[in-house]
Amino acid sequence: MYTIFGRTFDESESLLAERYLTRVFLDAMSDCGIDHGDDSAAWRTDFSSVTDGWNRDGEICDSAYNDLCPVGSMFA
Repeated sequence: MYTIFGRTFDESESLLAERYLTRVFLDAMSDCGIDHGDDSAAWRTDFSSVTDGWNRDGEICDSAYNDLCPVGSMFA
């Protein structure tokens, strides 16, 4: 089970959970004015850092932090 900002997904919905977590992350980056363009390493680094903080703050569960990956071409 994955809990992301109060929304729960079961394990069979891992792709939906990844998409949701990615969308929340990208919205947060946009709100902060952060856009790394085509720099996939920068996107992945920020994703890791931000989700680490969210996990420590209890906004996302341990499973979401440990198991889910960002989706989209900017992370490739």
